[in-house]
Order: sequence, then structure tokens, then C-alpha cells
Amino acid sequence: MNGKLTVYIASMFSDKDRVKARAAELALCGIVCTSRWAEEKVPHNVRMSDCKDEYLRETAVIDLDDILVADKLVLTVPEPELLVEATIAAASRGGRHFESGFIYGLIVAAVMDGCKPQRELIILGKPENVFHMLDGIGAASRYPTIKNFRTWEEVKQYLKEEKDVIDARSAANLAVAR
Repeated sequence: MNGKLTVYIASMFSDKDRVKARAAELALCGIVCTSRWAEEKVPHNVRMSDCKDEYLRETAVIDLDDILVADKLVLTVPEPELLVEATIAAASRGGRHFESGFIYGLIVAAVMDGCKPQRELIILGKPENVFHMLDGIGAASRYPTIKNFRTWEEVKQYLKEEKDVIDARSAANLAVAR
């Protein structure tokens, strides 16, 4: 949206260390990760009841601000091993579902306004609900496409290719401006 590819990674809060590592990988590729939630100082296994309401409100606003500046949102579907290690309370908080629904709502609103969506939702992992199957095929072609990739390496490769497209457009625009 601003000449650089920006990506928000949504995942379970207990997965924040892996999200930080993935953000660092993207940075090495010249891709900006906007997921500041992974830098939060509270422990990965914190319960909402351990935090003050004002902290929770501020965190929600920061997360939405980070999504709004992202070109793409990568929703991480937890692997069974991650779910086994998580408490029921941690696994059922649902922030990542809200975040993916929020960006998809923005995408649908853009289409309804007759615009080409500038954002994209990407699922990383095995689809875990029916909405993840809005892949543009068959009946799902009525709605904006959600990309699905099984591995992080596939997502990273796709994002690198998308960054290359943005870089090429920027270079072409610069050449025309001269």
C-alpha cells in the first residue's frame, strides 16, 4: 500500500515467538511485518484475566491499526502439536479469527464498492473452517479469493514474488516520472 509489501501475521498468542522469527525472515526479504503483537512483553501463556482492561483495549486498537496498514494478512492455522501444548483457554481465544474476518470484511467491502481489493487474506496450514474454502473455485467464485498454502516456505515464496511485482511497478513508475 505504500510501495513496500506489508504483511500482518495472525496466529495463536502462544505462537508469538515463531511469528517473531517469521517476521525476521520476511525482513531479510525486504518485506515489512506489521504484527507488533508478537513483540508484547507479556508471557506467551498469559490469560486475559491476568491483564488490565485498558491494556486489552489498547492492544486491540494496535492490532487493528497494524492490520489496516498491511497489504496481506497471513492466518496461521495451528498444527495439532501446537494445540496439544495449548490450554483450552489459550486455544479458544479467537483473536486470529477476528483478525482474518476483519481483513476479509475490508476486502469484500472494497469489491462491493466496485474496487479491486488492495488487500489479501492468506491461510497458512490446513483449512480449519468452511470460510477458508473461499478459494475462488465453483460456488466460492462469487466472493473474493482466499489463498491457501500448506507450508511457511510456500507462503514466503509467494510473498517474495508479490514483493517483486511491487518493486517492478515502483521501478516502472519511477522511470515514467523521469
